[in-house]
Amino acid sequence: YRGEDKGYVPPCSTLLFGSIGLVGNTICFLVLYRTTAQSTQSFVQYLRSLACFDFFVLLIEFIQTINDLTMYTLNYSILAFRVSIVCKLYEYFKHVTILVSCWTIAVLTFDRLILVCDPFTSICPNLSRKICNSKRAKQIIFILILISMIINLPQLLYKEWTCRPKGYRHSAYASPRQIFTQQTPVLLIDDTNSNNELFNNNPDAAEQFQRLNEIILEKNPSLVSYEQSSNWTSISDFAITSSISSFTTTTTTITTTTTPIIEIKVLNNNIQSDGLKQQQQCKCRIAPHLNRKTRSFVITWDTYVFHMFCYTLIPAIILIASNAAILHRLHQPRKIVGTQNEHLRSKLTRTLTMVSVIFLILYFPHAITQSAQYLVIVIHSKCNIKFILTLRILSRLCELLNTAALGMNFFFYILGVTVYRSAAIQMLHLDNFSVFEHLTCENKPSVSLQNRSIISRTSRQMDNLDGFIHLSSDKNKRKKLLIVNHSSKNGGSVTSSHAVERRKVFEENGLNDIVL
Repeated sequence: YRGEDKGYVPPCSTLLFGSIGLVGNTICFLVLYRTTAQSTQSFVQYLRSLACFDFFVLLIEFIQTINDLTMYTLNYSILAFRVSIVCKLYEYFKHVTILVSCWTIAVLTFDRLILVCDPFTSICPNLSRKICNSKRAKQIIFILILISMIINLPQLLYKEWTCRPKGYRHSAYASPRQIFTQQTPVLLIDDTNSNNELFNNNPDAAEQFQRLNEIILEKNPSLVSYEQSSNWTSISDFAITSSISSFTTTTTTITTTTTPIIEIKVLNNNIQSDGLKQQQQCKCRIAPHLNRKTRSFVITWDTYVFHMFCYTLIPAIILIASNAAILHRLHQPRKIVGTQNEHLRSKLTRTLTMVSVIFLILYFPHAITQSAQYLVIVIHSKCNIKFILTLRILSRLCELLNTAALGMNFFFYILGVTVYRSAAIQMLHLDNFSVFEHLTCENKPSVSLQNRSIISRTSRQMDNLDGFIHLSSDKNKRKKLLIVNHSSKNGGSVTSSHAVERRKVFEENGLNDIVL
């Protein structure tokens, strides 16, 4: 997931969003666990799992960002596992968590689709009762974890802790064709001749030779003047497997009519130095000792199965189709009174739909850019360096949006739902402050007498809404407004003295007492 493109996005932004997301998901999980510990509703199980998996994804991103900072400032990696088994387990856990987090919100959206739209009524009339319950939700989450563990088995089997020179050309995704072998000496050539086919037809070789030239001049600045070095390009540093400590080589001077003096310096690639050892990058990668078929299988599996289908296309199709159907259904006129209308008018459905849409907008640009990076390197053997860098910059920007998406769920279904908001305020003991006391269910201002009379006069005309009016009288024979949010097995149950959600009118004993 991480390239050598550190610094395009300020790490402080990732740390900020990551910290907010870690705290928010922790509070969300505790609130859901305390307020709905014995709940039989399916969405509660999905929200708990989503908070848990988002927490681990943000924790991994947080650790990797700190590792980037330590590498940039101190040249020290906190993720230097040194042992392959630790690196394998880390990569395996990271990929499993990312995939399960993505699929959990997709399944949550599909659960809302069944409750609101019930698209499979003709095939299975009682599908919502069979699927949308707590027991079935736990089974689905377990299946998601199991499938994700199977999909990411190559991360556990074929990854090892390896060190190699920086640059994508040394990775398993690079083309196996190289210009030189390790037995071929490296030549420094003045490329002022524009007809040099070696460099004009191979920009990768030119870029590599420039890197080698810079290292040589850094070690031995007296070898050539600055004017000559500015005209040098690079061939390949593939021949250098270790660094260069000295440059005691044979120098031959050649003059031509088209170019100035060309200095050809043959470097002994068996001599080592500390300069290039510092250019080595150690991380968990595909094992270099694998044969070509196995390596191709791992690359294909990681690119197409994990990134394209499981991580991007399939969740995107589920989220887009489900949200489109739910939003279309929510904006249709509601003529039938029943459980389905209850879910349609539920604030919870609107909140969860908003969470899913925001996740879709912020998450999938990151998934698309990640997949594009793998596809470009795999399909094109000769990559455009500028295009690769552009993709990596976009990937880091989209990665920041993805981190924000994982941390914003807390604000939607905790701060957006009255019961969960009240529970969070009370759990954090914020209800003692005047700023927060009116945000809880118990301390909201009561409905005015004028509003009560208006509701009483107009409630008889609202026969297309859910609920009922229960007629009774108290000892003082005064009209009361009792507002009750009646929910079915999967809709939740909330009691409030100020919210009007659904009602149906009927009379008994001549007295009105509105219960919603």
